[in-house]
Amino acid sequence: MNPYLDGIVFERTRANKVRSVSVPAAVHFSEGGYRQVLLGVQEGHKKDNSGWSEFLKQLKQRCLAGVESFISDACLGLVESVVVFYPAAKWQSCIVRFYRNVLSVVPRGKMNAVLRVLKAIRAFEKKQTAIKKAVTAVRKLEDKKLRAASLDGETKHPENTYIL
Repeated sequence: MNPYLDGIVFERTRANKVRSVSVPAAVHFSEGGYRQVLLGVQEGHKKDNSGWSEFLKQLKQRCLAGVESFISDACLGLVESVVVFYPAAKWQSCIVRFYRNVLSVVPRGKMNAVLRVLKAIRAFEKKQTAIKKAVTAVRKLEDKKLRAASLDGETKHPENTYIL
């Protein structure tokens, strides 16, 4: 099982005061990519280490087991909490967020070209082949003076650990 973890922040009015409320959620997707099971949602915790720890503790108490890896954004508190409650599980950065981070610093006219390069790297089945392609792609992007190449150019970056 590879659940996706995310926290959503809502503005909520209580006693005529507007406050931000964080809602951590855990969702599992089937192999076909369809949302299969909503594992948990909980209102009130912050998107920090203590909030994620409380949420993961409750998931574990509800017998969430067999987790191979968690998929999420790179929220530091979340990543630290996963290691505590599921030490055997790996962590993988959400590829959509990774793409958004890279594309956020790419000029609009170059986005399609950079996105094609990113998708080509992910298409390789063998890690070593993907790394070679990534290194070549980074050099090409740097030659074009695109900052995206330096955003995550090193293949040892944690976000790439399981992407490549």
